[in-house]
Amino acid sequence: MRADAIVAALEAAPLEIQAGHTTVAEWEARIEQVLAEYQPNDPYHKVFAHYADAVPLLGAELVAGWQARIREYPESWSRPAVEHHLKVFPIWAAYDQVVARDAQLWTYQMLVEGAQHVLGMLAGLNRVYWASFQFKRAHAFESQLRWKPDRLADRIDSLFTSDTRAATVALEALVAETLDLIDQHTPDVDTAKVRATIGRRHPAWGP
Repeated sequence: MRADAIVAALEAAPLEIQAGHTTVAEWEARIEQVLAEYQPNDPYHKVFAHYADAVPLLGAELVAGWQARIREYPESWSRPAVEHHLKVFPIWAAYDQVVARDAQLWTYQMLVEGAQHVLGMLAGLNRVYWASFQFKRAHAFESQLRWKPDRLADRIDSLFTSDTRAATVALEALVAETLDLIDQHTPDVDTAKVRATIGRRHPAWGP
């Protein structure tokens, strides 16, 4: 525990109230530090994503100033965010190579990471805060996006209720549609490497 930050959890049945406490000086310094440079999956991106909806219990004017500072997604983050999340492993292309190797867990890992990369690309494209850390409220997040694949949250959820082969193909479609949006709205970002994997299928190996 640091001298300038305390985390507490209080039981108020049937709820658990989780609260973080810090000094004004530390919080203001943290805001400036986070906004200064894009850092992929910084947990504070999650904090910033919801801070505009914060309801102050005290010091409304002070909180309003912080909200105004945080509200505008830094323009300089958009391209680095998109480029970072272009690192999608093409599990759809490699599926036949891994399916016979008892790799169910790894396949699901690639589906999770692939879905996270889709969300990260779209967050950068739409200038919306996002972090993979304990990501929740997927449909509410989708509603913030101007440019997105249709039925984004529903389709991501379905990746984990379909058989794995169908899920990898569904992820491929989400990635392809996201690349189309990037090419349309951020044409200076090079999507060629990932796009080359769309439609590709590697032949199966032996066991």
